[in-house]
Amino acid sequence: MIFIVLCLPVMGCGNRSPFKTELIDGTVTLENQPLVGAIVGLSPMDSEQKPAYAKSDSQGKFRVTSVEGGLNGKGAMAGIYKICVSKNAQVRALSPEELKQLKSRGLKEKFDTISLIPEKYVSTETSGLTFEVKPGKNILKINLEWSE
Repeated sequence: MIFIVLCLPVMGCGNRSPFKTELIDGTVTLENQPLVGAIVGLSPMDSEQKPAYAKSDSQGKFRVTSVEGGLNGKGAMAGIYKICVSKNAQVRALSPEELKQLKSRGLKEKFDTISLIPEKYVSTETSGLTFEVKPGKNILKINLEWSE
């Protein structure tokens, strides 16, 4: 019983983050339309920071979460991040017309899935997207385009 009482202050309570994070709310769109179910990844440019991610809702909105050792942190640590976005579908779930349209945009099938967004955004190395997380609340707006 004494052990449990002594551990509580060390473990923390409730929803506190295991590391200092800043709140990030955002939206992701494709051609200015909400991108539902997209995964947004934030890759830190500083090795002291933690990676972060989010999944967009039915309106393309999301809230970023960081993970370290299985512990979730609300938001991300302050600093500069490279961003990637992904959204895939199983090929068999698409109509022949939808599949043809995606392939006409240069997208390729990979292991029975196909990207529903331009391939360049899937990697932090090719997306060209960065974001600086500052102390306090942050707003991240991402609009993806088929051609630029």
